[in-house]
Formats: sequence, structure tokens, C-alpha cells
Amino acid sequence: MTIAALFLTILLFAAVVGPAIQRGGVGELVGVVAIFLAILIGERWVRTR
Repeated sequence: MTIAALFLTILLFAAVVGPAIQRGGVGELVGVVAIFLAILIGERWVRTR
């Protein structure tokens, strides 16, 4: 489980965080984080209904 979490964290950084900082700077990274949080909150909301 720990190895899978480490692998997915590295993959997330390589595929999302790194390119976001290179292309758009911190603003694009904040946008990606906001979308991710919206998905998590939406999922939590759907589960409680």
C-alpha cells in the first residue's frame, strides 16, 4: 500500500504539478487544486445523500 501511494504521488507530481508550474505558474496549480477539492467535496456530498 505504501509503495502504491508513493508511486501515485510521484505520478501526480510528474503529470500534473510539474507541468502546471512550468506552463502557468502557481495560478494554474491553484486551479488544479481547486478542481480536485471540488470533486472531493462533491463526492462527499453525494455519499451523504
